[in-house]
Amino acid sequence: MLRAPEPAPLAPDDDPVCTLTEIGTCVQLTARGELDLAALPVLRDAAARAPLAPGRVVLLDLCDATFADSTVAHFAIELDARARAHGCEFVIVAPMRTRQLFTLVGASDLRVVADGSR
Repeated sequence: MLRAPEPAPLAPDDDPVCTLTEIGTCVQLTARGELDLAALPVLRDAAARAPLAPGRVVLLDLCDATFADSTVAHFAIELDARARAHGCEFVIVAPMRTRQLFTLVGASDLRVVADGSR
């Protein structure tokens, strides 16, 4: 099933936004803006709407984050646990600066793939 992305709410460039898109068996959460403690409700709301089922891939796209702190890493750890509990694979796509954050907080066991375009 291919579902069009949800329209992104109008927000200034640094306000957190997280859209949910389904592409076949992939559920993609695309987060952008400043991802800190204030962004956590936005991230959790999108994750709560993600349809998880065995065999699906949950992709957390952090490529358009203008800032990310340990909050996003802890959110990713929670989402990984939830995805695995439903029989899903979990993958994060992020630029190098954000990838390093996962190592710094001790979450290097998460599958983080480099965004090759940046």
